[in-house]
Amino acid sequence: MRSQPSAPVNPTTEFAGAFQVIAMDQRNAGGRSRAPITSQDSWDSYTADHIAVLDHLGIEQCHLYGQCIGGPFILNLIQAQPQRIVSAGLAQPIGRVEAALPPRTERFNMWANTLTDHPEVSEQVLDAFCQNLYGPGFAYCVDRAFVSETEASPCR
Repeated sequence: MRSQPSAPVNPTTEFAGAFQVIAMDQRNAGGRSRAPITSQDSWDSYTADHIAVLDHLGIEQCHLYGQCIGGPFILNLIQAQPQRIVSAGLAQPIGRVEAALPPRTERFNMWANTLTDHPEVSEQVLDAFCQNLYGPGFAYCVDRAFVSETEASPCR
């Protein structure tokens, strides 16, 4: 049985012919990017990472494409620095409809269990981090009004 891809598009191969593709290595998500985890970390922490990469590479404007968790990353970057974003495509973005935050999910707890090399992490830090990421609702980092008011135009 052949394995099916988990995402609709692989941007690193799909867009490489026409664009310089920069793939995100989300800190503390299993890749090489690492940083201490604090109770103040939030979507804004990741947005600061993205802005730092753009600044470091001298990129004044860019197109963005994100799948799943990439949707909130993109929305928060649009909110923080809209002048930098030429266009954005969100595929299968995550979020939720309910107003109340459910308890920490099994997926979050599985990730937390991999943090054996992060002595700064406590249950209190994890609870605060989870709340900062998933407490706001809808697309997690921005509210429904921001999304509905953000100008939508087809990518060219």
